Amino acid sequence: MPCHFSSAGTLLGCLAGGFSGPYQVLMSNLWLFGPLLTWVFSLKPVTASMVRTTTALTVFNSGNKSNVLPG
Repeated sequence: MPCHFSSAGTLLGCLAGGFSGPYQVLMSNLWLFGPLLTWVFSLKPVTASMVRTTTALTVFNSGNKSNVLPG
């Protein structure tokens, strides 16, 4: 999936005041450092979900009769 920084950028922009030093500069200027942070976040699976779409199995059909457990 392609990377995008829309909702994560909004979150980090709101939290920019809580950072200090170079992190505050990065988070306060997402218009400039957004592509760099997108690349850094996409390197690890833990933070990749902030910049990529995630999918999950939500519906599983195992039979076509109602109120009957599959064999």
